[in-house]
Parts: sequence; structure tokens; C-alpha cells
Amino acid sequence: MSTLKPFSVEISIVTVVMATDSTHAMQVAEDTARESLGDVSHTDCGYGFGREIKDEKQLSSIGWNGDCLPYGGDGNTRLKDILSELQDSPAPDRCDKTVDMFDAKATGEKA
Repeated sequence: MSTLKPFSVEISIVTVVMATDSTHAMQVAEDTARESLGDVSHTDCGYGFGREIKDEKQLSSIGWNGDCLPYGGDGNTRLKDILSELQDSPAPDRCDKTVDMFDAKATGEKA
């Protein structure tokens, strides 16, 4: 069973707004962002590669914090609690039937 982990993903769209100048256009775009996102299909969006979030410092760099609730979660557990739980989790067991390609035995390097 896999454990869900937080990832940041950038979503971008292009929309057309009515405005008096470029500054006003940015304001109209911000004011209508939710409506714009609701009107586009997934094929009209650009998606950035998902980056795993491992600590609250990473959250602050993207304008989020530990008190935020992530999309796709249970709707109740805050990011600070999720990150804490993930950091406290034991490392997964290694499979003895496969070789770790970075292990010194596999690469032929001396440890």
C-alpha cells in the first residue's frame, strides 16, 4: 500500500480579459481566476512537474504553510501534521531479492 505524500504542482492557463491597460488586465485576471479555471478543460492547462514537499520551509517558498489543507487529502489533516508523520515514519524495508544500483557492491566501488 502506498502512502500519499504532498507535492507542489504548477498549473498555468491562458485567458482573455477585458481591461483598460496591462495592470488592470492583471487585476481582472486575479479577480476572475477561479471562474477561469472552472471554464478550462485539463487539455487547456499547462502542468509543471510535481515536486515532493518534505518540510515546511519548502511550503513557505511557494506561499503555503503548515496550517494549509492539501487538495486530494482527507480534508482535515493539515500539512504540518502530514509532514511530521512522514518524517517520523520508519524507512521502508529493502527487498533482498533486488540490488540497489547505488550500493557499493552493485557499482563495484569500495565502501
